[in-house]
Amino acid sequence: FHPKFENENPEQSIRKQMLEVYESGYLEASIKHSGSLLLWSGGSRFYSKNSLDNQFTAAGEILLRQHVVRAFWNEQDDDKFVQCSNFVEHYRLTLSFEVVTAFLADHGAKPRRDFLILTAVADRSTARFYSTVQLMEFAQRFRLPHNDCWVFTSPTSIQALFELYDRSRETGTTSTVVPALMDVADVCVQSMY
Repeated sequence: FHPKFENENPEQSIRKQMLEVYESGYLEASIKHSGSLLLWSGGSRFYSKNSLDNQFTAAGEILLRQHVVRAFWNEQDDDKFVQCSNFVEHYRLTLSFEVVTAFLADHGAKPRRDFLILTAVADRSTARFYSTVQLMEFAQRFRLPHNDCWVFTSPTSIQALFELYDRSRETGTTSTVVPALMDVADVCVQSMY
């Protein structure tokens, strides 16, 4: 993770670092959803920032269970929530979600629909986080909503990202920034939401 661009020093060293990282791979960008942090380690182990068993964990659990029911509504298989929970427990994972709700109204504008987004998967057995590709594969396996991800594979596309940021950082909204990211990215992997 890199510091926010506006914290950058005048020499733009953060952007230089990002370009250097690109030389050994690629650059990823995603949008931060404005909500509440929810951690889930399977079963009924839901945690929010520095606490558990509160309105945030209750809302997150309800939204996750509702999402799984909607995602698998036409399947005659076993309970997919339990299958996902068992997988998370067996492999000692902790899932991190951003829970975006209108009724808690703690962050930013009120969404048209309550939702949650999987933002990270911690593998506690190896003390590492899943890569973006691993996170998306995991999310697809259990049909969990993951964050949109835009991939930049050339100096030209990365420069276009920097220019987009400079143009829209004070005034950008989802309705303008997402289409612009689609235009400048080399690859986009979209979420359900």
